[in-house]
Amino acid sequence: MPATATKPRPTKRAAKPVAPPAVKTVTLPADRFVTAWTNVARAQSDDFCRPILEAMCVEVYAPDQVRFVATNSYFLLHSTVGDPIGRDAEPNGRYLAADPQKTLKPFMSWLTAAVKRDKRPSLGSKNQPDPRSVTITIDEKRITIDAGDASVVLERRDGEFPNWRKLFGMVAAGKNAATPIAFNPKFMATICAIKTEDYATPIQFDPVVDPLKPITFKVKANPPVEGLIMPVRVSDG
Repeated sequence: MPATATKPRPTKRAAKPVAPPAVKTVTLPADRFVTAWTNVARAQSDDFCRPILEAMCVEVYAPDQVRFVATNSYFLLHSTVGDPIGRDAEPNGRYLAADPQKTLKPFMSWLTAAVKRDKRPSLGSKNQPDPRSVTITIDEKRITIDAGDASVVLERRDGEFPNWRKLFGMVAAGKNAATPIAFNPKFMATICAIKTEDYATPIQFDPVVDPLKPITFKVKANPPVEGLIMPVRVSDG
């Protein structure tokens, strides 16, 4: 009998990994949220011609874990609310929150005062909003921050935030540089105004290696703040 050709069995293709659904609602402790956002917001640009840098970059990792990042291109700050996470960890989602109507400042002032009073009413009370937690809700055009019956709506901006992790990778390693450098006093004053814990040395700068590259620093806040600043090279003559 003639040999019969066997049909090749179809090979099973490996299933493509499915990305986890985007986290669009986050709940954070109010005191940590206020401290982290307020501290990081010091690095936001006030130049309306740079709409991306005017915004706060909100990197969401989990329903209770968010990193806030801001930069004006001269210095940068970031802080994480929730469990500590490595700088290079990729977020579940990245969003830009802008406040062109300037409605965030009074909301933050109210929330800060509420946290300081440490009232403990039931959540959602019409007369006494709960200051213990905030909920951040993200949709296509808006980012809403709620605390009890108080809320503020921010504009969600389209665009690509700078690759800030790459900036940290530019920091050189080696021995301390002998070249004299200086810092913009306005930016240094802003960094020194960050709300810190009661430490003798709340801000720690890493050694200066290359006067033409960013210098990193850490702030002992709660939650902690990490940042970098571009130095100004000065003549040694």
